[in-house]
Amino acid sequence: KEEEAEEAESQAESKSAVLESEDENLQQLAQQLEIIIGHREAEVNASKAAAARAREEEEEAKQLAQQAQEEEKAAEEKEMLTIQRMHQLEASGVEDSREMMRLRAELAKAHNETEAARLEGAQTRSAWKFSEQERIKAE
Repeated sequence: KEEEAEEAESQAESKSAVLESEDENLQQLAQQLEIIIGHREAEVNASKAAAARAREEEEEAKQLAQQAQEEEKAAEEKEMLTIQRMHQLEASGVEDSREMMRLRAELAKAHNETEAARLEGAQTRSAWKFSEQERIKAE
């Protein structure tokens, strides 16, 4: 009986040692999981911040594109008004006056402004589309 009791005690001690070892392993795994969770939370927060920045940049690019479109429209209108004044002057029979020369110079300038506004508009629309794509990626 004593041998059986010693054997049972030895088995119990062995099982206890195994359980302690398993408990240590589980605690280490739990610590590793906490670290991983912390990293994931940091990644999520960074991703949210990047998405917020991307939304802000997209909104800014959108506003710039709208402003460029308004400038383009204003330049086109200025060009059209100059053309109308030239036609009116031509209709009155005055084609070689100082006013006509001034209007021709004004038309050339207005045309250059229109082209510059179109180019800027295209660039800002492109920047807007790019920032929109970046926001989508960030989200």
